[in-house]
Amino acid sequence: MESFNQWREFFLPLFVFLVLLVIKQFSQMFKARQLKDIAPLLNGEVVIRPFSPPRIKGMHMGMPFQIIFMPEGRGSSGMVVVTFEYPCPFAMEVRPKGAIPHLGDLLSRGKVVQSGDEAFDVQYMLRVDKDPQKAEHYVMNKANRDMLAQAFQMGFVSVRYSERGITLSRPGKVLRGEGVSSEELSSHLAFAARLGERL
Repeated sequence: MESFNQWREFFLPLFVFLVLLVIKQFSQMFKARQLKDIAPLLNGEVVIRPFSPPRIKGMHMGMPFQIIFMPEGRGSSGMVVVTFEYPCPFAMEVRPKGAIPHLGDLLSRGKVVQSGDEAFDVQYMLRVDKDPQKAEHYVMNKANRDMLAQAFQMGFVSVRYSERGITLSRPGKVLRGEGVSSEELSSHLAFAARLGERL
């Protein structure tokens, strides 16, 4: 009997955790169904898999893209992550200064670079992980700096360039009923494509 109680104390919390996790996943999948109306308008399709955030994948201007809808969690808001898979010749993340650092920032060995524009450098942090000379050359161009500033005015909190493409992230509780329109997502993709054209 004592052995049964010990096993019960171990397995009961695990069972409750697994049940809650499954409920959360099914709830997320149900809420993600609204994306099925949006995806065809973006020349994409919805991908909904268990234990993975829902996403829309497709083609924009002949290049693959994906939009991931990260659910809201404890201590974190939901996030809409747009990746336009246009490979970049450098790896860099641009973020407004004063934002709460991510764990990746604390562990990153990337080099912080300057654009040469004091007003821009006061507002934004540029961290480069690969080919800093190419990244510096990119941000020294005023048109590129203006576009990055525009991204943050649009509500994005991070712009990342890498060999996987250009990734823009912005808070959004899409899976909590605060939906986004196809027009808004289409403008995000078009903006990411414009950043790719500037490389």
